[in-house]
Formats: sequence, C-alpha cells, structure tokens
Amino acid sequence: MVDRFYSDTQEKVEAITYTPTIKDTGDLEAGTNTITATSKQGTADYSKSLALAAPDDSRLVIKRIAARSDVTRDSGSSGHLYCTVSVDSPDGSENKLFDAVDVQAAGVQATDLISGDVFDLLTDGTAHTFYFFFWVDSGDSVISKVQMYYGVGVNTGGQPNAYFQIKHTGFVSVQPFLSRKGTATGGTRIWAGLYTGGSWSNYPVEINNYNQIGVTDTQFAINNVLAKDGLTFAGYPGTNTDIVCIYEIQTVLRSER
Repeated sequence: MVDRFYSDTQEKVEAITYTPTIKDTGDLEAGTNTITATSKQGTADYSKSLALAAPDDSRLVIKRIAARSDVTRDSGSSGHLYCTVSVDSPDGSENKLFDAVDVQAAGVQATDLISGDVFDLLTDGTAHTFYFFFWVDSGDSVISKVQMYYGVGVNTGGQPNAYFQIKHTGFVSVQPFLSRKGTATGGTRIWAGLYTGGSWSNYPVEINNYNQIGVTDTQFAINNVLAKDGLTFAGYPGTNTDIVCIYEIQTVLRSER
C-alpha cells in the first residue's frame, strides 16, 4: 500500500548576504580650486578609484546603478561651470557617467543607469577609476568641494523603478538595509515577481510599501513570501537629486529538492 504521507522530497535552505554599500569618493578637494579653462581639458582635475561589489550568486541581479555628485562653487565670474565624470577614460572622451552638466546652476546632480558600457563596468565587481573634469564658459569659478556617491539603486523619481531582483521559486525571506543620499522622503517597494518594465501599476503583487526612508537609512524584514520566480525591488527617491541604494541584503531562500 502506498503511504500517502511519505515523500522523499527534502527542503533546501540557503542563506545569502550581499553587501555592496554605497561607494563614496570622499571630498576630493582639500582646499579650493580656481577653474579657468573654457573647454574640457585632456587631463582630469580629480580622480578616484572605487570598486562596487558584485553579487557572487547569479540569482541576485543588479538592474540599476545610481550616482550622485555634489560640487560646491564658492565664487567666480563665470556664467556656467561644467563637469564631466568619466569611468576608466583618463581624457574623458568616453564612458561618461555625467556629461557636461552645469554644476553652477545646480551643484548636486544625480543619474541612474540600466544598461550600456558604464553600467557594465560598474557592475562587474572590480575597481574602476572616476575622472572629474571642470571648465567654465568664461571668467572663473572657485570650487571647494567635489564628491560623488554611487551604488545599486535608483535616482529616477515619480514612480517606482526596478533596481534589484532576487530570482527564486519557493519561499523567500529578506532583510534589506537601504541607504539614501539626499533630503527627500521617497522609498522602496518590493513586489513578488520579476518586473521588466512599463507602468508601475502593472507590477506584480505588492508585498511591501516602505514609503518613508527619510534622510539616511532604514532596515526592515519580510518573511516567507512564496515567490513564483522571485522578488523585485523598486525605488522612488522623491526628487531627482537623491539616490536610494542597497547597503546590504540578507536573504534566506527555501525550495524543494
């Protein structure tokens, strides 16, 4: 007779931690610097090498990289102060993360990437050098701060945009530690499913809506979500000068084997 209560199926439990943090150049200008060049020069004014950790498990997928630059202009006669930030391009001719942005008009600039050469570089887990170029339209500008942050996250505001996914069929528990750079109050939503694009209203079932990250960090936990194919993290910083990034994610994946 068949024992209907017997099964040789066993549960497989895996614990995974991914800690990309938010990478920080620090303030690259120790004093002040007077910018007088009226075109982008072939040699950078500043440079910094940083490495963003890549997931060591293929089920953890980076969908978006966010970056935020912060430049303080103290004085000067220029009408515009421009900045280009390139990656592994010492003359700034390619791999541009920021391209001739006017940091006199707005000292804080932010962006995010979902594909392309720069995205591929910043998600490969190795060190890359960021080169900063400054020039003015005329006259001069005195700057006293040059700093940049980047990480696995989102800058685009207005509606949630996917920036990280966990691919798994089975039960998922996750505890993310999220960090922001900026002053607005956006947040991160988590959906049961692998969202690929389109209107936010087309997302799969929402299992978390954490709207108020505040001005620094937040941490929360979601336990035993049954996922058909995984979870999607989607963020909305609240303003186009902020970024919301993953500092660390701890997850437990349960499945049958």
